[in-house]
Amino acid sequence: MRFGLAAKLTLFMGGAMALVAVTMALTVSLYMQKSLEREHHLRCLSSAAHLVRHIRAPLITNDLYSLYEYFQDTVQQDLFYSVMLLDGSGKVLMHNDLLEIGKIHEDPFSRHALQTEKPLFSDIFWTEDGLLVDDVFVPIVVADIRLGTLRLGHSHAEIEKTVGDSRKQIVLVGIAAILASLLLANFLASVIARPIRSLTDATKRVALGDLNLSVDVRKGDELGILARSFNAMTRELRRTTVSHDSLQNIFNSASDAIRTINLENDIVMSNRAMTDLLNGQGKCIQGKCYQLIHAPICDTADCVLKRIAGGEKYVQLETAIELHDGRKKVVRLTATPLLENDRIAGVIESIQDITDQKAAEKESQNLQNQLVQAQKMESVGRLAGGVAHDFNNILSVIIGYSELGLATVPKGDPLSEKLRIIEDAAQKAAALVRQLLAFSRKQVLEMTVLNVNEVVTNMMKMLGRVIGEDIRLELSSLRATRKIIGDHSQLVQVLMNLAVNARDAMPNGGRLIIETADVDLDEDYARLYSYVQPGPYVLLSVTDTGIGMSREVMKNIFEPFFTTKGPEAGTGLGLSTVYGTVKQHGGHIHVYSEPDRGTTFKIYLPATDKEKGERAATKALRGRQGSETILVVEDEHVLRQLLADILRPMGYKIHLAANGREALELFNTIQGPLDVLLTDVMMPEMDGRELARRIMDMHPATKVIFMSGYAQSIIMQNDSTLEQCYFIPKPITPSVLDAKLRQVLGESTAS
Repeated sequence: MRFGLAAKLTLFMGGAMALVAVTMALTVSLYMQKSLEREHHLRCLSSAAHLVRHIRAPLITNDLYSLYEYFQDTVQQDLFYSVMLLDGSGKVLMHNDLLEIGKIHEDPFSRHALQTEKPLFSDIFWTEDGLLVDDVFVPIVVADIRLGTLRLGHSHAEIEKTVGDSRKQIVLVGIAAILASLLLANFLASVIARPIRSLTDATKRVALGDLNLSVDVRKGDELGILARSFNAMTRELRRTTVSHDSLQNIFNSASDAIRTINLENDIVMSNRAMTDLLNGQGKCIQGKCYQLIHAPICDTADCVLKRIAGGEKYVQLETAIELHDGRKKVVRLTATPLLENDRIAGVIESIQDITDQKAAEKESQNLQNQLVQAQKMESVGRLAGGVAHDFNNILSVIIGYSELGLATVPKGDPLSEKLRIIEDAAQKAAALVRQLLAFSRKQVLEMTVLNVNEVVTNMMKMLGRVIGEDIRLELSSLRATRKIIGDHSQLVQVLMNLAVNARDAMPNGGRLIIETADVDLDEDYARLYSYVQPGPYVLLSVTDTGIGMSREVMKNIFEPFFTTKGPEAGTGLGLSTVYGTVKQHGGHIHVYSEPDRGTTFKIYLPATDKEKGERAATKALRGRQGSETILVVEDEHVLRQLLADILRPMGYKIHLAANGREALELFNTIQGPLDVLLTDVMMPEMDGRELARRIMDMHPATKVIFMSGYAQSIIMQNDSTLEQCYFIPKPITPSVLDAKLRQVLGESTAS
């Protein structure tokens, strides 16, 4: 007798119903157990509340005997097997078993329950005595003050007895159902088990990847239809798997992290790069798209899924993201529609990690900005230095002839006063030139070992007069212990310029704070600022509480003649002088400012381990009339003539040359020794340094004096041949030149 699939399923369902009956019986048993547990918990809470009301008074009065009696009465009930009172640390203050008093309950659940404001039940567990129990923790609160926690051990004995009786009945029903099922299964096995087993085995092989098999079931019933459908499915799977594998290989070969997301924000598929982006946690890449990778746009209208669903065909943007493990990255996100049957079913999202690229671009931009600023300042410095050099030559003539005129005109003569006015004006112009040279880092410095704290402290009174009474001067923290090598007068000028700048920024009064400290700038800091050398420094910080500056103003504050003040308020050289002086000292300066938030200038000067000491004083020589031979080399005709007019009345034998080559030719014609070569440095055809080397090679006894508006260190350029040469700064005055010649020729005579 052949049965159709319906008959077979009817028989099968008969057995299934038997199983369902057993399942229902078990469910009833479990439901009964849960119901009894809930009922017991309610009774526990009621009994606990009752007990709490009775023990508040003994607890407040510390009546331990009454507490113990209440605990004993509670344990007499079948509901509880133990009662104890715990303090905030878990220590047992009272127990129905006096031997338990003083013990401490430190398990995690107890610690948690002691902090909870509501009653709390523990998980069910077995005691050492073989009881199935759970504990209820009830806080005892009086007037918002927690006096302790009541822990009651709840016994499940009554529940277990009731449930056990029910289970016996369920077992009897289950046995009957099993017997019926066995009979039914035995019958079904002979009818449908064999073809189903064949299909089952085939299914397992397909699951293992064997897609080349087919099931040979020749029956014409539903199982035959199922077998033929199964064979058709395996053939289709073979074709699909080949296509899927090719697609997956292409998908995984992409360097960008790619995932597909449906319209419900669910991640459908991700490639290997996405797994790598998520730190190798491939099992965690399923879920909502915003759970593993969250961007600021996720909750806005700029969400790429919303934009694609809204009709956009292509979306690309750069954004910051936060991954599920807290890592933050910058990515380039590209999204295109995911289509199914020509309808948008989601989005294909490609994520390119550009964190390192952006960091490199930012660092490159910072370095580029620093380079541009440095080149700009260097160019302006060269221009300022060149202008200062030309002005020094002009001022040398004005000051020189003014001083010569004053020496020849009687003091009461009206011309004397006019010459004095000319000289004073020229000296003021010379001071302006020195400021330009300070910015261009070519000023003349007298370097000594200095204690910055002493420089600041000694200027207290002077700074107080400069800033006025409405500004409070604070030396809050002079913590620098290191020393520097610097020019004392120039550092004083730096502080004065910064103080004046701060005063002008605080028209309504405020605070000027000066601080010093020892700092060490490491390699990481030096990488941020290309012009900084790592090492020990002394920090000099000057802060005001004034009007502050915008970023646009800060970009230009160190440029010569730049000022935000009125035309009568300043020259615009104060901060440029500060910049040049700091740079010439081998340091650097940073500015921090915001509008209405004040300004801080931080100056970093290289520290030295040399001991503090004053430079040697110049040996004082008595004046004398000269008779030596001097070769004067100066490309400026007027200045050359001035030097001749100064030196000839002193008795010197003067030879004049306009450049280095002319001086060499003239040197070969001089009769007798050449005592002094007085030469400019910057000249056409041959500069003063090369001229000095050649003459010293031919006549080592000749003394060389360089004339320049630039610093001596720039002139000498660490040339050992020129170390024995002398130096006189421009603008040159007759008195200074006379003193220098007395020094040079006096040392020659002494030697």
